[in-house]
Amino acid sequence: MALVAYASSSSEASSGDERDAGSASSRRRSASPERAAQPSRRPAARVEGLKPSTQPVQASGSQRRLPAPFASSARPLIAGRERRTTWTEERAKRLAPGVVPGQWLCYVFAESETALAEHLRTASDALSVAFASSDVDLIVEPHISLSRPLPIENAERPRFAQAAKAALRDTPRTTVAFARYTTLVNDDSSRLFFAVEVGLGWQPLRAVAQSLDEALRPFGLQPYYAESRFHASFASIALPSDPDELSAGKARAEAACAKLEDDSGEALRRLELHVTRLGVTVGDKTHVCRLLRPARE
Repeated sequence: MALVAYASSSSEASSGDERDAGSASSRRRSASPERAAQPSRRPAARVEGLKPSTQPVQASGSQRRLPAPFASSARPLIAGRERRTTWTEERAKRLAPGVVPGQWLCYVFAESETALAEHLRTASDALSVAFASSDVDLIVEPHISLSRPLPIENAERPRFAQAAKAALRDTPRTTVAFARYTTLVNDDSSRLFFAVEVGLGWQPLRAVAQSLDEALRPFGLQPYYAESRFHASFASIALPSDPDELSAGKARAEAACAKLEDDSGEALRRLELHVTRLGVTVGDKTHVCRLLRPARE
């Protein structure tokens, strides 16, 4: 989800690998792309008006890179396994309005694969026809969130990462498929997200989310939503504050979502996402947890 708290809607073991996580939730289709800030000695992931916005670097060897949950098209500013990325205050507030300076945003997610990302990119292009292109925020690296985003203090980061990885240690690999296009609105009704909702594979994801809820409760993590609707968001639009305009905006989005379903719903349901590893993002770093292979009979 884009990592937001959604309120309403339409319709193998832990490896210890680490790499920085670009955490910019989306990029706006506008005349000029965002410029990456120069790296500094101060950690870039503190929510002090800054928020990561680069894609992760290529992992060494044959291992695929782990897509960042909120990546933009900017390139890493520091090559290798460590990077520094830029944040924007607006995006930080959009992801977790309760975050205050000095806290770090943490969450767990399942990465997307190329076929799904390409399919959702096409869907995003279609939305630009239904809406003014400048009104659509694109989520460049769609993913499936398995925990709510949680701001924690700097001193708690190592313990958070350790607890999350321990909770995922015995998690088996799984395969998910998507049932439909849908829309989801955040808690304050300021943004509406276009997403694809998980059908096949819902129960394994729910088991992971419940395990994380239990393991991360000491850090203040709120339980995952009772009505768990696992999904990958790929675009969002701002919603007006006026009640009448809000209703009209939601109706327009629902119509656009229905058209996506008509045009490419069948193709969506033929896609499968193989979940072989999960990402545990702790501030400006993502720990990669490889999941267990099925036992041979």
